[in-house]
Amino acid sequence: MKELPILFSGPMVRAILEGRKTQTRRVIKLPLTTWRSDAVWCSDWKESAFADRLPGGRGYLHVRWTDGHDYGFQTIDSKYIDTDQLWVRETWKIQSFMDGEPIRIRFKADGSEMDDRYGELDGNGYCDWYEKICEQSTDELIKMNWPDKDEQGYYRWDGKESPLRWRPSIYMPRWCSRLSLIVKDIRAERLQDISELDAISEGFDNKEDFIAYWDILNFTKGHGWITNP
Repeated sequence: MKELPILFSGPMVRAILEGRKTQTRRVIKLPLTTWRSDAVWCSDWKESAFADRLPGGRGYLHVRWTDGHDYGFQTIDSKYIDTDQLWVRETWKIQSFMDGEPIRIRFKADGSEMDDRYGELDGNGYCDWYEKICEQSTDELIKMNWPDKDEQGYYRWDGKESPLRWRPSIYMPRWCSRLSLIVKDIRAERLQDISELDAISEGFDNKEDFIAYWDILNFTKGHGWITNP
């Protein structure tokens, strides 16, 4: 079992919290080139469920290439296997900070808060991160001329939402994550083969809603519904 990060958007985080999302689809990205300089990838790659296992339990896809005359297959490793633990990265901000106290985190998806989870997790690099976050937050407040301080000189906003900036999910460290997921199964399939039931398991009311949201996230990346990745 490995512990790996995974990014989710706000609506998908809410769907997970509400128990509506039990599946996620990610684009399998082929290498930029095949192992032969005169060959290209074929679009009709063999779709397997990553059942063929490599040492360590990771499966792979058979992806076909051609040079115009001959054909062959190359393997593409799966990033995950069943039993892997995924910790969720989501949009977040610093809600409060004070020397010697846990940093309080606010999550954009639903506005909930928690103290960072240092102590429950491996603390490698935590002290450096703690000092950096406190320095960055103080600098932000100075730049915005935040007016309120207590008698000890600490910035305050008396229970209101922190004025500090929202931070992208990609920059969320492990000890700020509140959600952990266990991989139960993996498979490879063309995007357009998704069923109505699977679309609902993705956290949507129907397949049409899934398609619309997929394109919001992936169309500009070249992986829109019409490309059928």
